Amino acid sequence: VLTFNILIYNNLSNVRCQITSIKAGAVQIHGLFAISVSYYSSSGQCGRVSPRNLQLAQAMIYTIDELINKNPNLLPNVPVGWTILDSCKSSEIAISTLSSSLILSHHKSYQHLQCKLESRNGTLESIAVDGNTQNMTHNVHNHSSTIGVIGGENDRITGVTAAYTGSLGLSQISYFSFDSLLSSSRYFPYFYRTSPPESIQALAILDILTRFKWNWVSFVVAGDTTVNMIMKYITNLPRDHSICYSYMAKIQDDFTQADLAQVVNKLKNQTSKIIVIIGTATVIYPFFKMAEALNLTGRTFIGTYTWLTALPIYNIKADIIEGTIGFTFNGRSLKNFREYLRNLNLCDKENISWFISVLKDSYPNFVYNISSNSTNCKKLDQYKSQLLSRFYASNYVSIFVIDAVLALAHAFHNAIGCNTSVCQPLDKFNLNNLYLHNFLNKVQFSGISSNSFQFGTDRGPNITLDVINLQRETKLKNRTVKAVKVGYWNSNSGLVIDQTKIIWNGNQSGYNAPSSVCTPPCPPGFYKYIDKGVPYEHRSCCWKCQQCPKHSISDIYNQYICVSCSNDTRSNENRTQCVDIPIITIAWTDAISIIFFAVACVYLFIVISTWTIMIRQRHTPIVKGSNFTLVNVLLFFISLCLPTGSLYLRPPSKFTCSARIILGAIMDIGILSTILCKTNQISVIFQNAINQDSKTAPLRKTSVQMLFIIIIILINTGIVACLMLIFPITVEKFFVNEHFEAICYEGSDYSAIFQIACSGLLGLICAYLAFQTRALPDNFNESRYIYLTSILIMAIEIIGSPASFLTVGIVHDSIGALSRLAFGIAPLLCLFVPKIYIIYYRPELNTKAGIMHSITEYTFSSLNAKPNLGHKSTESTATVTNS
Repeated sequence: VLTFNILIYNNLSNVRCQITSIKAGAVQIHGLFAISVSYYSSSGQCGRVSPRNLQLAQAMIYTIDELINKNPNLLPNVPVGWTILDSCKSSEIAISTLSSSLILSHHKSYQHLQCKLESRNGTLESIAVDGNTQNMTHNVHNHSSTIGVIGGENDRITGVTAAYTGSLGLSQISYFSFDSLLSSSRYFPYFYRTSPPESIQALAILDILTRFKWNWVSFVVAGDTTVNMIMKYITNLPRDHSICYSYMAKIQDDFTQADLAQVVNKLKNQTSKIIVIIGTATVIYPFFKMAEALNLTGRTFIGTYTWLTALPIYNIKADIIEGTIGFTFNGRSLKNFREYLRNLNLCDKENISWFISVLKDSYPNFVYNISSNSTNCKKLDQYKSQLLSRFYASNYVSIFVIDAVLALAHAFHNAIGCNTSVCQPLDKFNLNNLYLHNFLNKVQFSGISSNSFQFGTDRGPNITLDVINLQRETKLKNRTVKAVKVGYWNSNSGLVIDQTKIIWNGNQSGYNAPSSVCTPPCPPGFYKYIDKGVPYEHRSCCWKCQQCPKHSISDIYNQYICVSCSNDTRSNENRTQCVDIPIITIAWTDAISIIFFAVACVYLFIVISTWTIMIRQRHTPIVKGSNFTLVNVLLFFISLCLPTGSLYLRPPSKFTCSARIILGAIMDIGILSTILCKTNQISVIFQNAINQDSKTAPLRKTSVQMLFIIIIILINTGIVACLMLIFPITVEKFFVNEHFEAICYEGSDYSAIFQIACSGLLGLICAYLAFQTRALPDNFNESRYIYLTSILIMAIEIIGSPASFLTVGIVHDSIGALSRLAFGIAPLLCLFVPKIYIIYYRPELNTKAGIMHSITEYTFSSLNAKPNLGHKSTESTATVTNS
């Protein structure tokens, strides 16, 4: 540290240090401010005094005088002094001025150091520090211990001075620096800051935009410093947060009215209804005045503490600024400080040096004679409103200066063991080795920026901002709008807001927030389509919404890709969710069901009627000749067609699928085998009567015929059942026409092929035998109708079998149901309708005499064909009749 100081002092022979204001106290606080904003290296002089930065220096004086020294509970009996230094906005001047001032506040000697000191009483004193000789007036002589440094105003100056004060173990609190490197405890262990990080404004604004779903906004960035700080956050909004700006305006400190008019006119032509304004009040207030002049209405502004703390803003017309939402500090207001500035006596010698510098800088020919104070005070009043307006204008940075000074005072209060009435004597402490930073870490007090100010782990402020809404003022005449607190924001909780308290522009209630989006969000069921014509920087906000294709969905807003539904699901009509594809089965109300059951009712009526007639007429020759037992068996199998067909209309299951196959096999083989037995029996009877062949006589017995039917059915059904066991039946889903249809899936087609083959073989045999017996007597001529029945059944098999193989689902089941009815209708109509016709319409044929006549004619015609058998005619006729 000593080597560092010597190197500095050896190079200070040509540098003039500007001590702008000094007041001695028991302890001293140094303040570093860019009162002059230009440094001329050739002459070693500073120039262009900034009234705005003068206010910051005055804020430090105000804090020490009014809030510390006049506070009996903070540092009682310990007056605090100040040393205010001008950095001239130069890191070189800042470090040299600060190091020189700190040296002068200690009993040390450094040769060849020349300083120009301007004391608070306005006199200029030139001194030389030569060996152990120090020639200083009592006004500037100060050996008070320095407890901390306030400053500086930018990262470049702050970084240099923080490294220096850290090497001395001296705490430094910056009121306007933002570099994250300064939070490093390794390089800057004694550094703190009261200014919030530059990202705070961007994060808080981002939370507001996100809360109200505004992604299409305009930005107005006002002031050179603000432009440099905030632009990097704004330019990253589209990429990081999908918030785009339709227009961005930058207003520099040296703006003109034409510049403001151009910005306002462009804002009026924007489609975005939300305007984010960030910057200093000295630029933003003129902007709003231009907005008044050009009638920029129907917009909602988002603001920050950088200009919402300025009182003139609250005089802008309510039609323009009503509904503004933004952030301010939740601590004490600057009202008392503003009054302090307004009441500052410019004719007081202790205060006049500030403004003399301003006047001389603006008017080089201005001469101020300190002896004729009254005359010059009138001159000052003439220049005050013109030159010092920025000195009196609200400057939010003053808040950070006040909090920085208060933080040092409260930490010192804790360090020396003060209570609310007394502090320990300072001579008990080694103030040069007090290490105030150990107490700054834990300090907590009611500040201006926060009601409970404290430093965080990064040694920056833990800040909570109030969310305010500007609403129309109806009580105060000197204001058009008032600030109403509607919530708060901090880095931990984010944005907490009571929307019911908000009144938007146009007197809209809180839940009727204005909308400002480039493209409305794509609802579920649609996806975002980015048009190539949209500029790249707007593609995160501007798009087209297109409905998802079939069989795909989107279930959230602004989905880029529609998700395909799985195989067993499909999208609903809105394309918002995948729903199970319905399994369609034949319902009772379907057309095929209605047709089937309508035909089935007629079918059932005919079967019952026929069966009743056959039972009632069972003793008549026409029924007896057809074998009443086989008639009943045939009618039974014909009646099975009805339940078998109805099974095809039931929802497929393993049971119904198996039942329809088994019943179908029994029905098919039963009908065909019974018809075969009837044909065979008739043929055997008549051939036996003619040929007198006793060997075939047993085949005429009904018991033999019944046994044959049972054996055929058992063999057929057993084989089909075995095939079903080998190749189990399952119920599968088949997709057709946007839905599933349940089908009975047989493990193989063997059982169906076998059943068709058996039915076809029996049908051919029936047809052949019927053809052979076609010449029987008319009233016994069932063979003709059996032949016709066989042909029809084979036709049904030929038509139905391919259809059953080539179709699936509902069509297959519909064909199956109708074909079963058709299979029973063929023998019902061909075999029984002729008998009923003879019974009721040709009763003369249904007598014994008529039958004998027909038999006799048939017998003799047969004998004429075989003369060698003529002697047996009488016996043959008797045989047929008995049969």
